[in-house]
Amino acid sequence: MLRTKLLIALFSATLLTGLSATAQAKPRLHFESRSLTSHAGIPWTTPTDRGTAVVVSDPVWPLLPDADWIWRTPTAVNEIVTFRHTFKVPHSARKRSASMQITADNAYRAYLNGHLVGAAGPFSFEGPDEFTWASFSSFNMSPRRGRNVLVVRALNYFGPAEPDLNPAGLTYRVDLKVGCPGMSCEHWRP
Repeated sequence: MLRTKLLIALFSATLLTGLSATAQAKPRLHFESRSLTSHAGIPWTTPTDRGTAVVVSDPVWPLLPDADWIWRTPTAVNEIVTFRHTFKVPHSARKRSASMQITADNAYRAYLNGHLVGAAGPFSFEGPDEFTWASFSSFNMSPRRGRNVLVVRALNYFGPAEPDLNPAGLTYRVDLKVGCPGMSCEHWRP
């Protein structure tokens, strides 16, 4: 009888030790946040040209923290301008989320890895200008581990961009949050 009680106690202790070791083996997630913003130098393309974004401004445009209003280099041609912003999420990230604030003068379509995540304004060169550029839209996104591509297609209503008569611009901010085991994301740069 004593021997049976001793074996049961030993078995219980082994079982509890194994369970606590399993619970300890699951690492806690450490969360890190980073932001991507529109800025000069982001690549753009049109059906007839390509280049890097320049900073533009108009006193009536709303502002986002750390983000610039950008557009293509000046031209007499009015075309849809496609901006591409590539970023990385650590492969060790177990949890990933992102939210984007965006607006454009005049209309845009935003895609993450080929999936539409947000849009505003009629996508027609004739407008009408509904002043969608006067406020920001917010969208949730689901980035994947590794390389991600944010594509924003934007257009200006009523002809080519002219800073004083017909300004054109795009601004956005993406706030990323990732959770990685231990501190494996601490030096992450998108």
